[in-house]
Amino acid sequence: MFDKLHWRYQPKRVSPYRDNTKQVIKKGLRPFWIVVFIIIAGIVYLLFGTRFFYINKINVQGTRYLEKQQIVDKVNALLQHRRWFIIPESNIFFTPVAQIQSDLTDIRLERISVTRSFPSTLNIQITEKQASAFWSSGNRWYELDKNGFIMSEVVKPSDNSVKITFANSLEPAEIGKQVIDPKLLEEALAIKANLPDLPVTALDVFVIDPANPYTISFRNKQGALIYFTTELSLQTQLQKLTIFNNDKNRTEAGWQDKIHYIDLRYGTTKVYYQ
Repeated sequence: MFDKLHWRYQPKRVSPYRDNTKQVIKKGLRPFWIVVFIIIAGIVYLLFGTRFFYINKINVQGTRYLEKQQIVDKVNALLQHRRWFIIPESNIFFTPVAQIQSDLTDIRLERISVTRSFPSTLNIQITEKQASAFWSSGNRWYELDKNGFIMSEVVKPSDNSVKITFANSLEPAEIGKQVIDPKLLEEALAIKANLPDLPVTALDVFVIDPANPYTISFRNKQGALIYFTTELSLQTQLQKLTIFNNDKNRTEAGWQDKIHYIDLRYGTTKVYYQ
């Protein structure tokens, strides 16, 4: 009886080779995980423990009026910040390219592109606005962009540039201020580009009345004012001016020096003058 019970409760025998196999596998995996750990530790050290991937060169291209050093100084100040209060943003993998593009603002900036060149270079490509026209306030001249914003003061615009002044207005000048409606400025540029080559169209300066947004005029070299309207096609008004000029040339010699104004704003065929 005792022998039977003793046999019944004996533990199940396990082959000794099975345990040895597991031990061999476990021992074989240890060097692998050690190598993985060393590789990961090396990468982390290379990224954060050395300055190999930290921005140490900033290339600025495309500037004409803007100061390169001012742009570099502003970018360096932004790179002093830390991501999540831990990781320096001067690390090229964490450099906030979009933020740099949005923070680098200036009235002269048309476009800006910021790219990274590994391992440690930041490239900034600048496209500056070009002056579309020049606006006079008092005895001073200012550059305007295509939307009518003042970009900077200039000594004197060139003779063939688009020059604009206000009628009966002393609008104060301030850099970054919009002084002309973009549609009026666009109309002035279109008039300048499409004027027929006639003595009466020898343009001196455009005259804009801020109280009348539908009218734009220019003073020619003889001092006469020629009025246009934004409510009638420019082609129609220029055609009326050409026909009027040809008719006056046939009937009255030297009329250009006697005339005070030519008004093209009304109707498709009518021209008023004095």
